[in-house]
Amino acid sequence: MHSHIIFCIAILYKKLHKVVFQNPQTGYCPQLKNLVVHGFSWSKKAGNMDFPFGDSLEVRLRVQKFLTDLNMGSIRDCVNMIPEQNDHILDISESFLKTLKRQRFGKNILCDAIFTKEKNVTLTIKPADCTTALVYAKTHQSEEIIGIIHSGRRGVEKHLPAKTVKHICSKYKCKPENILISIVPHLFQNNRRFESIDDLDEKVWDNFIEKEGDCYYPDETGFAIKQYLDSGIKKNNLEVYDVDTYEEAKKGNCFSYKYHLEMKKQGKSVSEGRFIVAIMKKTK
Repeated sequence: MHSHIIFCIAILYKKLHKVVFQNPQTGYCPQLKNLVVHGFSWSKKAGNMDFPFGDSLEVRLRVQKFLTDLNMGSIRDCVNMIPEQNDHILDISESFLKTLKRQRFGKNILCDAIFTKEKNVTLTIKPADCTTALVYAKTHQSEEIIGIIHSGRRGVEKHLPAKTVKHICSKYKCKPENILISIVPHLFQNNRRFESIDDLDEKVWDNFIEKEGDCYYPDETGFAIKQYLDSGIKKNNLEVYDVDTYEEAKKGNCFSYKYHLEMKKQGKSVSEGRFIVAIMKKTK
């Protein structure tokens, strides 16, 4: 049953089979190209973009170059999401921005989805493997909203994708048909192996988890996609990169936490790190 359901879902949204590059080290989402400034670091030369996994000065210079190439301003002004692996949704208003301290490495905020209608605000996140989406929406008055959704395994279980669509529609007076969702490269189900699912609610996952031998394989992205579609997102407004972070980490094009763990179990040493995803409203 599971394979049939995923097949049905697969034919309902736009899939991108290869990374489309804005420059040699930066990928982008085609449906958002002419609407917002955005991108995600990619390729062997891009390098680690997260401070816990490298020399702080090197990472800072690397992130700043990424931002500069996209005309996104200073790293110190970025609002960087630190996922809580939950369903915490946050809105960045002008007044809220004033409460954030400008720091050397940006303004870190704990949340699982973040949105803003403010100009000159760069939102960033540094994913490990989770289903991460860039969001663009328009209100009935044509005001633009941007955001990032990090729907990890626990977030999907708590229906974060569905909750974010409802939140955007309620908070910003948008209609689901005016919301674009672009999911960047992520970990595929066949590489999302768990030896135990004690912390998962099997009833919630229903047809989005498979068992093979003694291992379980939850389909985090498929579950997220189902929630977006059920929430009224148009199939033509849902864009998904058909690119697996695990397999790409093998090639050195990105970093995958799952790949790092698997190699460590095998006694092999591989570099750990993160890529960066960023979005900002266009300035007119």
